Amino acid sequence: MNMAFLKAITVIMGIMILVGIAVLGVTMFNRLSTAESTRQVDEPTTITPPSGARLVGAAAFPDGLVLTFERRRPEGGSETLIAIHDVQTGRRIGFFALPEMTAQ
Repeated sequence: MNMAFLKAITVIMGIMILVGIAVLGVTMFNRLSTAESTRQVDEPTTITPPSGARLVGAAAFPDGLVLTFERRRPEGGSETLIAIHDVQTGRRIGFFALPEMTAQ
């Protein structure tokens, strides 16, 4: 096998791990949230992103909102941030920081 193929496989596996962690977080959130939606929305809730981060993805569920951000590190590289918010209150109920994965 050549090295380029092994590096490609390593990167693909890293991406699959990140997706798996995100799915695990969303699944845990869905199973742990049991409150019924009874709140009427009068005003939009403002969600402040982490400093220096840009939004790269979002997923909405009946009781939650999962936002994915990317932030550049001052020393170089980047990290992925996943924030889980309660839809009724707008309160952040989970936050994960995933460091950049590099093939070696």
